[in-house]
Amino acid sequence: MGLDNSQDPTHVEDEKTPQRALRRQQSVASRRLSEAQAMKLAEDDIAIVDEEIAEFEPALEAQPVKSSFLNPQISFNDPRHFTWLLVGFASMGGMLSGLDQSVISGALLYMPEDLHLSTSQVSLTSSAVPLGAIGGAPILGPIK
Repeated sequence: MGLDNSQDPTHVEDEKTPQRALRRQQSVASRRLSEAQAMKLAEDDIAIVDEEIAEFEPALEAQPVKSSFLNPQISFNDPRHFTWLLVGFASMGGMLSGLDQSVISGALLYMPEDLHLSTSQVSLTSSAVPLGAIGGAPILGPIK
């Protein structure tokens, strides 16, 4: 004695149900998707994405990420505050870049005579300092 849902007005027969189930299995099987694959999945069938979000939300609410000194969790009630934080960091980056340029220009006053550098060597040295800072940031970033 099975239930026949064909007479139920809330029951909607969907022709794409087998395809949707297959896509859902593929999505659950491989969580690591490229950005293009994820966008295609989201464009093709938004219901899969909604189902996965509904699955993950209770788990995240049950085990919230705890803030610690080494792993701070920052939250803002107003998005404008986050924007001002980004502006502050960008301003400090610009200030440090200007400081770097002033140190280089000060060193260029005495460096060519003391180190017996040609014009091309002075140019290479002065351009290597900011490039060294750019190259050192990704290396030192994970070290914290």
